[in-house]
This record gives sequence, structure tokens and C-alpha cells, in this order.
Amino acid sequence: MENNTFRLKSWMNPRLPLATLGGSVVLPAAREKDSFHPKKYLIPEWSGESLSSKEGMQLSKIFGLIALDVKSQLLQTHFNKSLKEEVYNEFLSYAEHRALHCPDIDSFSSLFDHLGSSDSIYSKDLEGFKTAFASKIATVYLFKIRFLVKLSQTLNHKIQKNDLLNPNSYLTKLFRRGSSSQLESLAITANHYSWYRPKINWPIEELLYKIDRIYERVSIAELQKIFSHNNLRPTEEMDYSHALSHHHFGTFLIQLITEFPEWIGKGGIDSAQSLESWTVGSPAHDQKKYRTLTLQYTGDHLESLSLSHWLAQGQVSSTPGKFAVCPEFCSDEYRYGTFARLAYELHFLCFLTDNAKRFHEDPISYICDIYRMKEGSKRIAKKQQSFFDPTIFKDTRFAYDRIVLNLTQFPKNNPHHFLISKIQDKISELKNDGFLVVLSAKKLFIPSLSEKVEELLKILKIEGVLTFKNLKGKGEIPPYLYILSKRKESEGSKLSLENQFLVNSVSGQNEKIQKHPCFSFRINGELKTFGRFSMINKAFRDFFKNKKSNTTPIYRKELSKDLSFEFYQDAIINGRLVNTTNKDTSKVTHPNFFKSLIRSCYQMGHFFQIDPIPMGNEKSKTLLSQDLLGIKFEPEDQYSDILVLDYKNKSNLHLEFVPKDTLKSKQDEYGRAFYSYFGLIPKIKNININLFRYFFKTPIGKQIIHLSLGGELNKLRARTSSLLVPRFFEQSKLLPGYISEGLHPFHLSTKELLKHDSKELLKDYLKIEKYISDLSSNYPWHIMGYLILFEQKLDNALEDIQSSENFFENKTFIQSLLQYPSHPLYPNNSEVFVKFHIEESQDLNFPLKSITLHGQNDLKKGMYELALHNQNGKVLSLFSHKNLIKFLDFILTKMIGEKILNVLFYTKIPTPKDLNQLIENQKDTGKNLQDIKLLNQKLLVQLLNRQLY
Repeated sequence: MENNTFRLKSWMNPRLPLATLGGSVVLPAAREKDSFHPKKYLIPEWSGESLSSKEGMQLSKIFGLIALDVKSQLLQTHFNKSLKEEVYNEFLSYAEHRALHCPDIDSFSSLFDHLGSSDSIYSKDLEGFKTAFASKIATVYLFKIRFLVKLSQTLNHKIQKNDLLNPNSYLTKLFRRGSSSQLESLAITANHYSWYRPKINWPIEELLYKIDRIYERVSIAELQKIFSHNNLRPTEEMDYSHALSHHHFGTFLIQLITEFPEWIGKGGIDSAQSLESWTVGSPAHDQKKYRTLTLQYTGDHLESLSLSHWLAQGQVSSTPGKFAVCPEFCSDEYRYGTFARLAYELHFLCFLTDNAKRFHEDPISYICDIYRMKEGSKRIAKKQQSFFDPTIFKDTRFAYDRIVLNLTQFPKNNPHHFLISKIQDKISELKNDGFLVVLSAKKLFIPSLSEKVEELLKILKIEGVLTFKNLKGKGEIPPYLYILSKRKESEGSKLSLENQFLVNSVSGQNEKIQKHPCFSFRINGELKTFGRFSMINKAFRDFFKNKKSNTTPIYRKELSKDLSFEFYQDAIINGRLVNTTNKDTSKVTHPNFFKSLIRSCYQMGHFFQIDPIPMGNEKSKTLLSQDLLGIKFEPEDQYSDILVLDYKNKSNLHLEFVPKDTLKSKQDEYGRAFYSYFGLIPKIKNININLFRYFFKTPIGKQIIHLSLGGELNKLRARTSSLLVPRFFEQSKLLPGYISEGLHPFHLSTKELLKHDSKELLKDYLKIEKYISDLSSNYPWHIMGYLILFEQKLDNALEDIQSSENFFENKTFIQSLLQYPSHPLYPNNSEVFVKFHIEESQDLNFPLKSITLHGQNDLKKGMYELALHNQNGKVLSLFSHKNLIKFLDFILTKMIGEKILNVLFYTKIPTPKDLNQLIENQKDTGKNLQDIKLLNQKLLVQLLNRQLY
């Protein structure tokens, strides 16, 4: 072997000669590109903490030896009856987990008989049980040693041999029962996991003496990997998630359970504090020395969630905070259960010991205080009441401030019913002011279960919905996360009064609507490395630090080139989430439209100063200061327009822009109960209020109103100022004069539209339609103003030409009718047949009292009858075609009180042919104008979408 010196450069680029590498020759650029770069082959932000270390291998060896020793002592130790019963219950859990059928083992005595017999028919199954049980005991023993080592180092105690062999004895001396240092922890109580003592003069002693140095150098990730119960059962499917066990995801969960309530104004810790300060004691000057936050993890992948929690809690700062987060991991499964609770409690005790050392606290007092507060906080649950069943809490002992429920495995049948049931099961374990975080692989809001969801929302309130569905690289993180809070009893009883309201249904009946506001978040993009999840954490904190969630309707931030964070205010109506799951690309909350909308809009406050108009004799600060200066102004005088918010129907809010001189009349008409009034002062020149009026009547505008103003009616001024409005509303770029003159239809007045040949008008509009579409790209503000004003004229014209059969009151119809020749009604009118019902002509001199219109006459098919009555009864009947009889009914009704004889001789009417032609012309004009209106609306939508999307 050559005795040459190894140079790292020669390994990184072995193709270059050694002499070259050792000299001062500069590498050519082309050769440098081909060189080896270690960063290409390493994962960013990965520190290798999960790799096996030298100390970790030693700890793994100790674990294996102790597990074998436990297994050998299992039958040699003389257990008392209660301990044997606990071992038997352990076996029952194991048998249920492994689906074993052992009918002969029906008591603890039969179990130990079969364990001691090599001829037992269940020897193979019992061997697996002994291995699993011994592994659990070995894990608990070594975790106690870890706690003992940390505690003794903090107390500056020297560990003795007997302390390592019997850690329970050492811990019970420090935490004496009945004293002020009594520790209410399962970790130091006697149970079927705590009976083990290593053999004296056994080789394990030498390794145990090195255990303190071993634990100092083994990371949390490696520690949990060594003691993972799953690793002892290689034949079973691994229930482990690398994504859920990542420390960034643990940070994300702790961020939600501790800071989210503060973000939405429902308590929690100060959002200005650093994340790392959540898990430590309070400052010395605080009257209440410690505050605890009880947290329960439950559901699937508990082992992964536990690791992410410990990793996140381990990253603490040097400044004490307000809360000590006290986690518990609860499950009925064999691999978790009491064993997991005990093991994780020892994890927590080690964590508190580290905190006590960091904050220079006495570890015994610190740990005992935290535990006393934690247990006392949980026992408050006895006073709670249930909304489902008043007796449900009768036997409940504990309740938690926060619960994290992770559901990734669902049954094939009724998975959504399974989801709701799991949530309902957790209600009894949640405090009245608690929060439940549900991670779910299935949607909670589906139409078929809306009634059940609505029942659930009588007890729980949806505070937030997070969607990870469109996040690639998320691993086992479920696509949906729901944050729910428990309603107070008083809040639940008032729910029907506050959130129920009436709307008119299609059938004309009133139906009750239940509406619940909530926040919706959406993470889109790709996590090329899971370490980038920290960007999502930062986005949440920045959003709630810099934005007011209750006055911010829509928010979007590009975290990186291919990762985005989105927020909008959503609502639940009758158990259905309105916007989050909408797949319509024209909806505001669709991801593509969402991104475009944020880019192409300003807030309403960019265009106007928005001032609330006070009620009655109240005066705003501005008006009051003007009065003091001797300036007298009415409220509406200082504003250009008035904005009226109509919220009498909470599921369909309206904005109305009205002239300032109509303020008082609007207040008298609408009142104040369900309306708010705001004065608008333009901040930009050439504001076209019609653009705003039209935009908020469009489907997009209505969605923005719903997202911004829906929910609880508070801070309306700020929320109204945050309404999104297209940016091009401020551009005011005018069309050249020669182009504007060519848009002939737009310059017609309402009267001119009615007089103009509607067919020719439709042709003219079709000719300029494409031209208008092209112009809208460069002149959107002016073209949209033209189109909106033209639509208003069309509406006025169509209103004049009513679609009902009564055309005769229209001024346009009357003006057209006067151009046609007229003929006397009687006599010598061949189009009207007159039948008299009187015997003496003097009855015609009585005044006309009433008129009766009858349908088709049976004696003369196709003819309609109009009967004229005086005070004595029916005088005569007029028979003619339908339109003419209805025209006669219209004009003769105006002549009631006149002599019937005068009515008969002095009334002149057109021929049925002329009348029918006139009516058809009116109908054609209405139809053509309606067609033009539809084309105009289509152009408006195209223009708006082109600017927004």
C-alpha cells in the first residue's frame, strides 16, 4: 500500500492529477462544473439525528440484554394476586391485538400455568407475548433510568449502584408521598411494568454505569427508534409516518393548539411571544408561578405524533413563557394504552427536568407544581355539562384544554359517519373552553351528512379549516385539518336566536338557515423537502401578526416559486361548508381564480374614505369638530355618495350605492335594525360610482361581499374597507373622440331606444360587439362605464315595455296608437257586436257602474265578452276579438260614472288588425331590447373576467 497523503480534493475530483491538486493551479470552469458537490447528495436541513450512533448502538445492546433478563425472570418472580391479574389483562389486550384464540386461558392462574409449561398448545403465541411484554418492561425501566440520570445531574447527586438497579426506590425518596414533594404521576407508582430488577453481578452492570454518558449523546429521534415497540414486531405492518414525526410538523401543531385561540381572540398565549417559549414556566414576577395547558393526542400514528411533539418541545429558548404544555397520548390499542402513557410521561418528566435546569428552578418543586396544576386542571371536568346527554359526564374524571385527533384509517362502509362519531366521542373529554384539532383523510362537510354536522355544530364551533389536498410531498399528513372549539352552555342556548334567520324559499315558504362563520386556509404547491414546512409555519405566524383575520377577506402569499399560502373567510350554512370545496373556476375561492383576484384587485379603502354615518342626533368626530369651528354641515353634505349595507338576510348580503341626497329617505325606509350607512369620500379623481354599483351585483362581487362581511357583524367599517375591487377602476383612460362617436347605440337615450327600430338597433349592436371587445383591452374603465350606462337605459326601456298583457298603459304604446285611424264603437262597427239586455232605452241614460270581462263565449267561438252594468243590472254586452275586448276593458274602466249612452256613442277604437299589429311590434321591440341586454351583459362579464383572470 502506498504511503501517500490523502487529500480531500483528490476524492472530490479524482480525475485531476495529484500534483495539480496539490499546487496552486486554478481549476478551469468546464472542469469545475463536472466536479463532485456533496450538497447534491444531501437533504437540506437534515442533521442525521435518526442515524445510528455509537452510543445508540450501546443503548440498543443494553435494551436487548435487559429484555432477555425480564423474559427470564417472568416466571421466576413471585407475583402477588393483583400483579398476576394485571399481567393477565395485559395478555388479553395482546390477544385481542393479535386476534389470538386461547379459550383455555380464562384466568390469571391458567395463564401462568401455560407460561410455565413447555408443552402448552399456545406456546408459540405465549412466546410472542413474553417477548412483547418483556420489551415494554425493559423500555419503562430504561426510561426511568434516563429520568433518574437527568434528575441526579440537576440535583448534583452521585448515582449509586442500587439507584440504577432499583430506580423506583430512588424516585420515591425524592417525591415522598404525603409530603409537599408528592408527585401525582403514573411513572413512579407500582404497576405490572415496574416490578423488574436486574440480576446482581450481571454483565449489564458495567454498561449501566456508562448510561449517563450514553443518554447525553443519543438524540430523541434515535432514542424513540431504539425503544419503538414496532421494531420488536418486524412481521407486522409499520404504523409510522416520517412526515408526522418531523419536528417542523410538531411545531406547526403546537403553534395551532397554543396560538390559534389568541389569533382569533379566544384566549391563549401572547402571539408576540416566540414559539419556543410555550412549554416553560412563567417569569418570577408573575403572581401565578406556572400555568399548564393539558393536551391529548389520540387517533392514528401516535408514535409519529409523539416524536414530532418531543422534537418541537425540545427546541426551547432561554426565556420562560406562560404555559407548560402537558401532553398525553391516549389509545386503547395494545401497543399504546397504559404502556405508552407511562413511557411518554417519563419523556415529559425528563423534559421538565431540563427546563428546571435551564431556568435555574429547583427541579423537584418545579415538576411537582406542574403536575399538581395539570391534574387539578383536568379534574375540572366533573363540573361540566353535556349538550347531547346530561349524564355523559357523570363518571368522567378528566378533560383537556386541547385535543389532537388524527384519523387516517377509515372503514370502507360509512367513513364519514365514523369521522363524526370519533369527534363526538371526544366532546366529553374537552373542556368548555377547549379546542379540538382534527386531522382527517376524509371531508367533514358532505351534503349527505349536513344534518348530522349541523347537530354537531350545536356543541362545537368550526373556527378554522386547513386544506393540504393540493400540497405535494406532504407524506402522511391528512388533506384536511379542522379546528373546533367547544361552545359554552349559554352560547349553545342562544345559538338559535343569533345564527338562525328566515329567508324566502322557492316555494314561498319560510325556511330556517343556520350560518356559522369560520376561517379557511389552503396550502398549495410542493414540498421538495419536508424542511420547507417551516415556511408554512412562518406564513401562519406572519399572517396573524400582520393581518387582522376578522377584517381581512382574502389573503395570498407566495412562500416560494412553487408554494403558496391562502386565506379567506368562509361560512357553514346548514351543515355545509360554502366555499372551501368549490370546484367552479369562476368562483373566488377556486385556487386559480383566487391567485388572479389577489393580483388584480385593490381594497375598497384604496378608492374611498369610508365613514360610518351616526344614528339619530349623534355626530361623528369630524362633524363635531366642524360645529365647534362654526361650520354647519349635514352628514351627507361632505360625502359624494352613500353606501348602504343590507344584512337582514345573512345568507345574502347586499351593498347599495345611493346618492347622498337620498340618505334621510333611505334611513326612513330601511331603518337601522338591519342596515348600516357609510359615507364615501373619493381618494381618486374621476371615480365612476356606477362601476362599483355594478361590480357588487355580479356573482364575483356577491362572493366577495359574502367572504368579507359574512359571519358576525362587527367591525363593519374595517371589513367594508377591505372589500376587493378591480384595480382598473382607478385608471380612467378615455376613448378617443372619433372612436366614441362610432359607438352610436351607446349614445341613444331611453326614449330614443323605444322609438328606434329595434331590429336595426340589434344589427348595429352586433356589428360593434367585436369592436367593443377589442377596445376593452386598452380602455376597460371607459368601455365598462359605457356598457353599464347602456344597460341602465335598456332596463328603463324594458320596464316601459312591460312583458305582461297590459300594454295599454305604456306611453310608447299610446303614442303609437294615436298614429292609427280610429272608428266609433257604436253604431256601424263590424268588428264589435253589441247585444242589449234591456227593454227600455232610458236605462242607457243611467251612469256606468261596473264592467265585467268574460272569456271565450260558447255561442260564438273565439269571441270575448265585455258586460256593462248600471245600477239596475246588466245593460249590454260587447263581443269581439280578445285584444280588442281587453283594450275596451282598459279604456271603458276609465269612464265609469259616465252615461252608458255617451260611452257607447263617443268611444272610438282602432281596428283589431291595427291593434294586433301594434301589440306585436311592442313585443318584438321588447324581445330585441332583451337580446341586446343579454349581449351587453355578456360583454361586461368578458371585460371583467379579462381584467381579473
